[in-house]
Amino acid sequence: MGCGVVRLAIGKWLRKGAPAERKTVLSDLAAATDLLVHYLKRDRIPAVVRRPIPALDGVSLLELLAAGETRGVLAACREMFAFEQAHG
Repeated sequence: MGCGVVRLAIGKWLRKGAPAERKTVLSDLAAATDLLVHYLKRDRIPAVVRRPIPALDGVSLLELLAAGETRGVLAACREMFAFEQAHG
């Protein structure tokens, strides 16, 4: 979803590495996933990524991903867990 990648390609990437043109996308998604796993209980993640985000005009993280907006997914996750901003 969103990345346009088939299972066969992923298997090849695991053996030989991801193509250069996909590395930014994969890096964005890995960083967003790390944030979600770090701050949420794993069983809550599916609900959180499906929930509309008011700051994004009601778009969910999954909808951003489906639109290929991996930078937006990462930015939204960073914003979601920017606790230092809540105090200041």
